[in-house]
Amino acid sequence: MFRVPQLDVDFEKLECKKQTWPTPLPHMRDLYSDFFHAIHSVAHNIVCASCSSVEHDPASFQTVSVMDPSLAVLAIPCDIFVPYDFSSGVTALDSRAIMIDKMGLSTDSDLFLCHLCYKAIKNGGRPHESLANFRWVGEQPAELQSLTWLEELLIARAHLVGRIVRL
Repeated sequence: MFRVPQLDVDFEKLECKKQTWPTPLPHMRDLYSDFFHAIHSVAHNIVCASCSSVEHDPASFQTVSVMDPSLAVLAIPCDIFVPYDFSSGVTALDSRAIMIDKMGLSTDSDLFLCHLCYKAIKNGGRPHESLANFRWVGEQPAELQSLTWLEELLIARAHLVGRIVRL
């Protein structure tokens, strides 16, 4: 019985919205510009050098110098056999046998690390999801190298897909 006045107020609001419907759209140029900037702010992939996770927000990553001594926890002992060449092309990492994902290298010879890996490495531990924690996969098989974008989309665990529909 206390709810009846609130229902009357809600009904009046709906009646007011019904009278002003459809609301005018913002200018198309502004809509497109807002969409363009929003998409381009997240339309790049950033890969964690330790666990190979892919994100789109730069705030989700920390950059670490390849000379950082705390990266030693990502080193592969020489008695462990890795069935492929995991060298990164960076002498500071390859000389210490540090296993990283090459896609996690920035142009400044720094590494991108997700917050979980960064925290574990700075605390002196090896991240659970790290490639160096026996989670290496190896090179992409030849059968998967020539897939079309649609075939990749069908077998991938996750993909960023965007579409613009004009009505």
